[in-house]
This record gives sequence, structure tokens and C-alpha cells, in this order.
Amino acid sequence: MLTERVEFAAERDAEIFAAIPAAPAVFLLRGEDAQAEPYVSKTANLRRRLQRLLGPVEERTKKLNLRDRVRSIEYAPTGSDFESGFLLYKVLRETFPKTYGNRMRFRFAPLIKLHLENQFREWGALRATTFTTGHSSRALPPRSS
Repeated sequence: MLTERVEFAAERDAEIFAAIPAAPAVFLLRGEDAQAEPYVSKTANLRRRLQRLLGPVEERTKKLNLRDRVRSIEYAPTGSDFESGFLLYKVLRETFPKTYGNRMRFRFAPLIKLHLENQFREWGALRATTFTTGHSSRALPPRSS
């Protein structure tokens, strides 16, 4: 799925960053330890994102820096946000088969419940996946655009 692979060495970071495209992509960062969990994400500008994650450490900052932990970069350029999201889904599903849903932040679509017996036709948002409907209220799915 990820078509390109680059070995990362902190001494050659400028050379590596110059070879990586400044384009949308899905990427995976692996460390030396094969048992360690890889870092998987998508980005609109791969070069800028990798420079932030793998560049020299700035003093007194709380930004995530993986410079000393990463040994290889795997990535696949994408052409659209939809393609990036779909490829990210496939990579996460392959890499983390049990937890990919949480990592993708899959959430149930909100539902709207109308209270028709009320004179002012109130409504409320529901987050539950199942609920009972009485004779005086109906659950409507989200409106498609």
C-alpha cells in the first residue's frame, strides 16, 4: 500500500527532506524495534510534516519530536483528501487490526428526535445507536446534502 520507503538517519536529514515530495500523502514512521508501535498519519504536505516531526529538537517546546526514534519512513503520495482518508483507513486496518476504528475516530452519526406532541415542536440531538420510539415522536437520520 505504501509505495515509497526511505531509511532515516539524523545526520542526513536535509538530504532526506529534500528527496521527499511536498505533496499530500499517507505515511508511516518505524523505529528500530520491530515490536514498537509505528506512527501512522496523513498530511497535506509530507515534507513540512516530516521536518516538524523529525527535524532538530527545538528547546523548551512541547511539540512531538521523533528524530531519535525513527529509522525508516514509508509513504504513498495521494491526489485528494478522500484518497488520503481511504488509504489511511487501509494502512491502519492492516497495521492495527483491533484498534483501527478508534484510531480513525469512527463515531456514530447524530440523530434528531422530534417531540411532536409539544405545541412548540421541540427537538433534541441523540448520540445513542439504538433507542425506542413512541407513538408521538420519530427518529430521523441525518439529512444528506
